[in-house]
Amino acid sequence: EEKMKISVVCPTRSRKDILCRGIDSLINSLSNTANVEFLFRFDEDDVSTLEEVMKYYETLETDSTSTTNKFKWGESTFKVSETTSKKHNVSMKFLIGHRHHYHYLNRYLDELMYVSDGEYIVNWTDDLEIMTNDNYEGWDLLIEEGEGQHYIFYFRKEKKNVGYQNGWKILLLQKQKKCMK
Repeated sequence: EEKMKISVVCPTRSRKDILCRGIDSLINSLSNTANVEFLFRFDEDDVSTLEEVMKYYETLETDSTSTTNKFKWGESTFKVSETTSKKHNVSMKFLIGHRHHYHYLNRYLDELMYVSDGEYIVNWTDDLEIMTNDNYEGWDLLIEEGEGQHYIFYFRKEKKNVGYQNGWKILLLQKQKKCMK
């Protein structure tokens, strides 16, 4: 039986150290890296950060393919490099394209989701770290428990008078379809 695939999408710019610390926290909190892919979106004028991140994750050499799609906001062309991190044995995709600027963050996310293979999408930012949770072997198992549904999880420390399930607050439950492709 094939397990569901989870795509972690993360737009980033000039923040290699904090990005890698946060992604490492996700990878180290997984129970199974085989069913998770990490996708990063870099601006074409930030190639040095892309190269540093690829070096840090010891990615295998790969060829880039050019992808063009018409989104609601317009057409976008960007390069996609699919590879594997030798450091963590996890699938990674690196996208590089036109700089949209922060106020058009949705465009980065649209591009990332367009090339993702996941049945589930985790929207990650380059300045987050996940906290460890002794109630689960990995955050991917928590998502698997909700298979067939979609949860939006709020990964924060527990506070008094707030409803938490096994240390992670569930903010919203909603059925969601991936309609980017």
